This record gives sequence, C-alpha cells and structure tokens, in this order.
Amino acid sequence: MSMRHTLSAMAIVALLGGCGGGDGSGGTIGGGGADSSVPIGSGIGTPACSSLALREFVFDQMLDWYLFQELLPPGVTPASEPTPQALVDRMAGPARIAGFDRFFSGVTTITSDQAFFGEGQFDGFGFGWRETIVEGVPIVRITQVIPDSPAEAGGLARGQRIVALDGQALASASALSQRLSATPSGGSVVFTLRDPDGSEVQGTVTRGLVTTIPVVCRDCDPDGPRVLVFEREGLPAIGYLDFRSFISTAAPALNDAFVFLRGQNVTDLVIDVRYNGGGLVSIAKQLGDLIGGLTAQDEIFSELVFNPARNREIPSGERIDRFSALPGSLIPSTVVFITTSQSASASELMINGLAPHVDVRVVGSPTFGKPVGQVGRALRACDLLLRPVAFLTVNSLREGDYFSGLPVDCPADDDLDHPLGDPREASLATALALIETGSCELPVAETGMRFALAPPEYETGASHAVIYLNVY
Repeated sequence: MSMRHTLSAMAIVALLGGCGGGDGSGGTIGGGGADSSVPIGSGIGTPACSSLALREFVFDQMLDWYLFQELLPPGVTPASEPTPQALVDRMAGPARIAGFDRFFSGVTTITSDQAFFGEGQFDGFGFGWRETIVEGVPIVRITQVIPDSPAEAGGLARGQRIVALDGQALASASALSQRLSATPSGGSVVFTLRDPDGSEVQGTVTRGLVTTIPVVCRDCDPDGPRVLVFEREGLPAIGYLDFRSFISTAAPALNDAFVFLRGQNVTDLVIDVRYNGGGLVSIAKQLGDLIGGLTAQDEIFSELVFNPARNREIPSGERIDRFSALPGSLIPSTVVFITTSQSASASELMINGLAPHVDVRVVGSPTFGKPVGQVGRALRACDLLLRPVAFLTVNSLREGDYFSGLPVDCPADDDLDHPLGDPREASLATALALIETGSCELPVAETGMRFALAPPEYETGASHAVIYLNVY
C-alpha cells in the first residue's frame, strides 16, 4: 500500500460547540446567529446596554430558549446576579449538576464569536496538551500545534514534554493553564521542552492572533486537497482526513478533499476527529452529505429537538437535516472515526447521524458526550451574544442520549511519539488494520501495505504496545 500526499439550516445559527477538554489553544467557542440590524457596538455605554439591561436580555432569552426548562431554578430574576455570565451560571446550575450542561451555555461578544466561526481566528497560543500521570508524576505533553500559530513559530511540536515555563519547573497541566491564561496578548512565555529523544530545547511563544486550520495536512501541496491517500494492491484506496474544527472555512477544504477522493475511487475512509470539539451544524451537514449523501439520499441525517415551546414554533422541516448528494459524495464501504475525550458535539453528531446508514466504526477512546447544541441570541447594539444550550441532536432512529460519550469499537492510544497521519501512529495504525483485516489487532507480519512517499521505516512491521494513560 502506498501513500500519496495531496493536498444550519435555520435562521438562527445552530452551534455544536466544543468542550475544551485540555486543549490549550485558547479558542473562543461561539458562532453567529443575530437578529438585529443595529451595527455592532453602536449602543455600548448607553442605558440600553447597562448591566441590568444586559442581564434582562439574558434572563428573557434563557426563559425562551434554554433546553432544560424544567431544571431552571425558581426565584431567579435579572437582579439575582451581578453580571450576564453569572446569571447564566445561576440559571444553568441545576442542569450542570445533572450533567446535561457542562458549562456549554455562556456569554461572549459578537465580534469574537464571528471572528472564530467566520475566519477561525482567536487570541491565544495555538497548541493543545494532555497530562499523563506516570508513577504519580504529572507529565504534560503537546498533542497538537496549529500550523502558522505563535506556538509553531516558537518551536513547539507534537510529542514534546513541557518541562518548565520561564525557567520554573512545570508542576501540572493546571499550572500551565493558569500561566497561559494570565499572559496578555503580546506577552511571551519561555518554554523548556523535552523532545521524544530526550534532548531539551527552549522556545519563546508570544500570545497573539491564531487562525485555526480546520483540515490539516502538513505535507500536502498547499494548493491541492488536504487529504492523504493510502493505496492497496488490488483493492480501492483508503482516504485519511485530519479534521480539527466545524467552522465556515472548512467548507471549501472538505469539498476539495472529497472531490479528489472520489476521483481516486476511494471507498474506505478514516476521519480523524480526535481534537475536534465541534462547531457549526451546517458544516456537520456538509460532511455528512459528502460521506453518506449518495448512500442515504433524502433520509434523515439528524434532527434538532428544542424545548416544547420552541418545537411547536419551529417547523419540523427546519429542524430536520436530510442527506443530499454533493459533487464529492462517496459511496463508502467503511468509515472509521478516530476519537478521544476531546471529540465532542458536531464530531459526535457525525458518528451518530451516519451510523444508521453507513458502516461506521470508532477507534481510539470514548468521546466527550455532548449531544446538545447552542443557538446564538444577539444584542447587537451592545456587542453581546448569548449562547444557551437550546437543542438535543438525534439521528434517524431517535438516538441521542450519549451524555457519557460514544463508545469505541477498537481502543487505541493517541500516540504522541508519531505525527498525525503517520501510519505507525497507534490510532491510525489500528484504523487501517480494522479496514484491512476487520480486526482491532495490529498486524505482526508484513501485510503488503506500503507507503510510497514515506521512508522505509514507515513500512508496517511488528505491532507495538501502548499503555493508555491519558488524563485530560
């Protein structure tokens, strides 16, 4: 087998935002959805934008849109809390205790919300990490670095261990979060990093503008589709897509990738969403159509279930997304999703929505468990955006109660000793083996799979055992 490197439906924007889950990229979850033509910021500082006015807006919108109406606490008024966010926290408190709203509802600005979901931009560092406990000692390693981010410019790379910050030994992932959060835009942090070979290096990272790359392929042609193709002798090729975020800028990259895959007669797919915390329902619908649009045309992909009052007001046709074929739509034999506990919301919707119609398998570790999504309720004159949890997503079988996460068919480690897209990386190797042999076990002997553009050591050989010790 060889490898070639190539490069919602509603008036209110429905969002399946992410969970954070140890991602140190510093992104703001949000996504549009306003219903006023007043220019952003035009009324800030006026009585209409007083603290009480903002809290009254939040209170009214929560009463109208919050999914868990039966859990709203009695006796709360706009004057009950000093800030709009504190009021949201108070009103969502019982649902959070019940495990249904794990700090998904919140207040942000329209400006930052549109910057992220329109252009994928936010103020931060541009990397993620995880903490692993080894013999009682916290080990913090970098999981992903956003291309062209401040973190990449500072020399940070997947697999490195963060040993110290500004010369002081790093005690835990919590200490890392606190240090980064306290760093203002334009401020710098000096990292001491240990590479997988044991050597130590230093890098300085300056907090600044990060532009999220939703579909990542480092070795692809910058002007080509961002997708890898693994060829097999006598069998259709396998496509691999590293998908990081359901934001608007993903749309053209997804279309280009699937048009290319279709042209290569790909019938098996590996979709890597291990760090994908969610995003826009419209992008989830697009990817669902690219994977299942031909197989399940006109059948239900997903349905949004609002609170009873909203369900009565929103026609079912506006709450249901049906599969439709796109120019790049495939007829897949098997689709393997690679997941971790950072895979949330729209990533989970994809798996759940496709499962009744396509042969879907899951490799890695269980997902986060967020079958709910937010809508955007905007007070444009005050640059305020409320995102309350407003709907549950279900598939064509009305399945959607996965608050504890979606299970995996084949457990596999997020192997930080190899880059994403490397066929030796444990999760990808397991996904390829599952497609090739139908088994979760990695092949011990040479299987005939070869990776043409990779060095010889990339060829499949002995399986390697991984101790799974992820703590997010």
